[in-house]
Amino acid sequence: MSNTTDKLPPHSLEAEMCLLGSMLIAPDFAREVLPTLRPNSFFLTDHRIVFETIAALHAANRAVDLIVLRDELSKAGEYEKIGGAAMLAQLVGTVPSAAHGPEYAARVREHAARRQLIGLADNIIRRAQNGQYDVAALASEITAEAAAVLADRSAGDIITFADAVEAAYDGLDEGSADLIQTGLSAVDAIVGGFGAGETVITAGRPSMGKSTFLRTISKNVGAQGIPVGFISLEESPAKIARNALASEASVDNHRIRSANMDRDQWNRLGDAVVRLQKLPIFISRNARSVDEIRAVATTMKQKHRCRLLIVDHLSRVRAPGKSLYEQTTNASGAISDLIKDLGVAGLVACQLNRGVEHRDDPRPTMADLRDSGAIEQDADGVLLLHRDDYFRVGTPGYEPTGIADVIVAKWRDGVRGGTARIKSDLRFQRFVDLPRSLESSYTGESN
Repeated sequence: MSNTTDKLPPHSLEAEMCLLGSMLIAPDFAREVLPTLRPNSFFLTDHRIVFETIAALHAANRAVDLIVLRDELSKAGEYEKIGGAAMLAQLVGTVPSAAHGPEYAARVREHAARRQLIGLADNIIRRAQNGQYDVAALASEITAEAAAVLADRSAGDIITFADAVEAAYDGLDEGSADLIQTGLSAVDAIVGGFGAGETVITAGRPSMGKSTFLRTISKNVGAQGIPVGFISLEESPAKIARNALASEASVDNHRIRSANMDRDQWNRLGDAVVRLQKLPIFISRNARSVDEIRAVATTMKQKHRCRLLIVDHLSRVRAPGKSLYEQTTNASGAISDLIKDLGVAGLVACQLNRGVEHRDDPRPTMADLRDSGAIEQDADGVLLLHRDDYFRVGTPGYEPTGIADVIVAKWRDGVRGGTARIKSDLRFQRFVDLPRSLESSYTGESN
C-alpha cells in the first residue's frame, strides 16, 4: 500500500475538501476564488464534479447551498456517484468557517501545478526520445507549455484595475483606510497609522530603545483589541513579558529583575498581570531563519488573526548571502514580501551603522541606513529613533530631558521629514506621550 501511495501524483484530499467546504459556507469567498481554479485543480474526480457544479451555479447568479447543490447534482445524475448526502455532509463538516479558505486554495493550486509539471516532464522525455522531433522546435514548445503551467498557477494573482478601484472605494465608504494606530499621539498625527501590506522600518543606534519602542506599540495595539504577532530574535519571551510588566505596573525594571519590591509594587504587578493577560499578543519562541519566520508568521495570521507583525530585529534574521550586507538585503526583501503576502502591517527593527556616533550632529538620517542592505527600497516607511540624552550624558550642566525624537525619514503614503516627540520612560521600559506642556511635533513635505 505504501509503495502505491508513494507513486500517486502530488495532491491533498484534505485541502480539496476544506476548500470546497469553504466555498459552500461562504459564497463571497467562492466568488473570489473561482477565477483562480480549474476543474483539473482537483485530484479527486468527485471533487472536480462538485467544483464544476458550484462554478456553474455562480455563473448563473444562483444561490449556492447544500440543497441547491444536491438538486443540481441529482439532475446531472452525479449525486449518488460522488457519495450522496454523506459526501456533502463531509465537505461542510470539515471547516467551521472560510477563514482559512485562501490557504486551502493555494495548496490545491500548488499541487495541481506540480501534477502539470510531472505530466509535462513525462511528455518531454517521450518526445525527446522520438527522433522525429526537431530539437529547436521541441525546446520552443516545451518553453511555451511550461509558461502555460506558470500562468495557470498565477491566475489568481491578477485582478482588473476596475476591481481594484472598486475595492479601494468600498473600503473608503466603510469609513477610512484600515490603519493601525501606534497609540503614541504625536507619531499617529504624522503617519496616520500602519496599513495592511506595509513594511515600516524602525531604525536607530544601540541603546536608543528600539526594542522598547516596538514593545510599547505592540502593547498599545493589543490594548485596542488588535492581535499582534511578535517575532523577537533579540529578546526571550520571558524578558519581553518582564519588561511589559514594568511598563504596565510602573515598577522599575531592575526591581522586577531582582524581585526586590515592596508590598505596593507587588500589588501593582499582580494587577498588571491580569490586564496584560487579556492582550491578544503572540510571541515567537524560536524562529530565526527566513523560512522559520514565514512559517510562524503565517500561523500567527491564520490561527490568531494577527494584523500587525513585529520583527526585532532584521540584522539577526538568518538569510542566504556571503556577506552581512547580502544577508541583510535578502532578509529585508523576504520579510517585506512576507508582510505583503499575508496582508498584515509590518514593523521591523533595524540597526544603524556606527558612523552617526562620530558626527558633530548625531541625529540619524536616511544615509545611515544605506550601508545596511536594500532596506530603504523595500520599506514603505522608515522611522529613525533618536534620544539626545544618550549622546549628552556626562556633559557638564546638562539635564536629561527624557525626550525621544521619532524622525519620519520615509513614508510612501503621507509626509516625510516630520519629527514626532515622545517621552522615553526607559526605567519603566516604555515610551509615552509627552505632557502637553512639552508637546512638539511637526510635519514635513508630502510624498
